[in-house]
Amino acid sequence: MLGLLGKTGRERASDEPRIEFFTEVEALPEVVPVEPGSKMIPDWWRRTPAGAANTDPRVEAGTVKVCPAFPDFYAAGYVVPAWCDFIFDFNDGQPRARTSAPDLFSLSFHAADQFLSHAPPAARAAVVTVLKLNCPWFVRTSPGYSVLQLPVVYEFDPRFSVMPGSIRSDVHHTINQQVMIHRKDSFVVERGTPLAMYVPYERRRPEFSVGDATPEQVRALKKSALEIETKFRQGYRRNKG
Repeated sequence: MLGLLGKTGRERASDEPRIEFFTEVEALPEVVPVEPGSKMIPDWWRRTPAGAANTDPRVEAGTVKVCPAFPDFYAAGYVVPAWCDFIFDFNDGQPRARTSAPDLFSLSFHAADQFLSHAPPAARAAVVTVLKLNCPWFVRTSPGYSVLQLPVVYEFDPRFSVMPGSIRSDVHHTINQQVMIHRKDSFVVERGTPLAMYVPYERRRPEFSVGDATPEQVRALKKSALEIETKFRQGYRRNKG
């Protein structure tokens, strides 16, 4: 159990939302667990300096390292890493994929007429084939909650990307990933490589409106701008609304 669970039994309020990742593969949670997104922020971001060289960090615009939207994005989800090594190559010109533990983990290909044949030309040029990973992880959420399945976009992996979608995880717990292969050569995806991010959300449609700004909305904009602009740093974080 991960993420929104936090507590169990009497420690958890009855209305507290929860998300559970579980598997029938014994010891997998010890070897390659699902992780909160905040633990899977890519190394390149962690190495990025907060400000440009030879400038006053209090005044100059910061780098992506100080953009709060980046860590907040990762903190919203949970990352499923590759549970074993996957190898992709070609056999007599045909795409082929295998796992390092075929007795435990399997995969298959989606036929072209299931997706690629109907996709726009740009997609057909960028995608070699689509793999279906038979994921050993399952996910369950509180009633009324779904999960978004997203590619781990900031890994910038040129070899593959998981197709995004939404799963009603309160009733359907399987999360077999559909993986678009972008490379036409052979490669290995190592165990532990981030594959997909899952972001829980409540299936409630907000009240929707579109129009010119009202006086109250204009004031809200000005207040938000003041909260940020009157601080050299951390103005966004200090804006509690």
